[in-house]
Amino acid sequence: MNSSFNNSALVNSNSSFNQMKDSELREEDIEAKDNLVENIQDPHIEKYGKLLQTHEALKKKLEELQKNYETSQKIHEELRKDHEELQDKFQSEKAQLAYRLETSENINTKIIENYRRNVNELKQANAELKEQASKYQSALGIAKTFRLGDEDKNNSVQLRDDILSLQNALEIYVTHLRPKIHIDTKMVNKLFTNYQSKIKVKTTDIDFPSIKAVLQRYVLETIFGYIKTYLDRSSSVLEIFNRNDYNNLEAQFVNKAKELDKLAIEFTNTRVGTDNVTSAVPIKIRQQIYAALGTRGFSNILNFENKANEHNFIKLHKDKLNKEMDSYRKFLDPAKEKEIKKKTADIIREVIRIFFFRLKTQEPIAEYEWIGHNEEFDPNRMTGSLDEDDIENAYVDLCIFPLIYKKSNSSSSNLQVYTPAKVLIQHKN
Repeated sequence: MNSSFNNSALVNSNSSFNQMKDSELREEDIEAKDNLVENIQDPHIEKYGKLLQTHEALKKKLEELQKNYETSQKIHEELRKDHEELQDKFQSEKAQLAYRLETSENINTKIIENYRRNVNELKQANAELKEQASKYQSALGIAKTFRLGDEDKNNSVQLRDDILSLQNALEIYVTHLRPKIHIDTKMVNKLFTNYQSKIKVKTTDIDFPSIKAVLQRYVLETIFGYIKTYLDRSSSVLEIFNRNDYNNLEAQFVNKAKELDKLAIEFTNTRVGTDNVTSAVPIKIRQQIYAALGTRGFSNILNFENKANEHNFIKLHKDKLNKEMDSYRKFLDPAKEKEIKKKTADIIREVIRIFFFRLKTQEPIAEYEWIGHNEEFDPNRMTGSLDEDDIENAYVDLCIFPLIYKKSNSSSSNLQVYTPAKVLIQHKN
């Protein structure tokens, strides 16, 4: 407040003073003026000096602040640079860490995948080894067992069914003997006599069932005779006939099978060892060979042009059998004759396959037996037309179809019957 007043007074004084002309100033006025100026200047000069001091102090302070500011700016810049460097380093370290983590995860993933792959491969290898071991055990079991599988056509059930089918085929081939069929009763009676039967056929009252029975027996035994002659030839004879001729392969195959069977038995008996496989070899060889013969034996033969021709044995003996059957029953109907005689080849082939090949696939070998005339009727081994009350005095007059059986084992008298013998029954008083 005082400062403002003094400044204002000073200004007003200067202004008044300036308005005076020097010529008009009185001496006292000049003196008064000088005193006034001096009085006015002293406090201002003092204050001005203080202001200058303050100014200088502030200037120094400002310079110091400026220096401090510049220093702080430098420090700030250095800190900024350090921050940027640290940030860059942090980002670099972060990127490296992320890369390491990713790489580590990838490595771990690959390790896990490889581990899982190795585990799966080991599991698969283990499964394959188990399968191989199972196959080996199975093969070893098959090598040591002689039981035929359910899908094998030579298993006992299928063989039995095929035997029954053959019986039906024989009945069809022999026919019902009527109508338009002439029967030579004289020739038929000779057959009954050959088989020791007491039956005598009369021309006035023909016994058709008995004639059918004896003709079925005749067909079977005739075919048996054909095939025995064919198979019983010596190896040397077969080798001569077999040159460029495949019609004797079945006979040669059977002969070689016998030789192999003999060699296998001798090998088993003369070589030291305790395994079960070697002793099974003769049986397995026999089963396999006769299974093949029972499947394809006497089938049509492929020639060099890959065309199928009827086996010479079948061609020769079907005509021969038909002619021999004509001497007992003669067709008066050409169409019926043609129909029946077309079945002859299949009859011959199936009889041979079952009786001479497929029975030998069984272990022990299955056999057939013709029941003799006058043998007491045994319902466990035979079947025939009679009532249960008549069994006690029933005897066999004629065996139509043989008993087919095998022993339960080599040392047993118990029989496993495939099909019982079909017989004609007679009664004794």
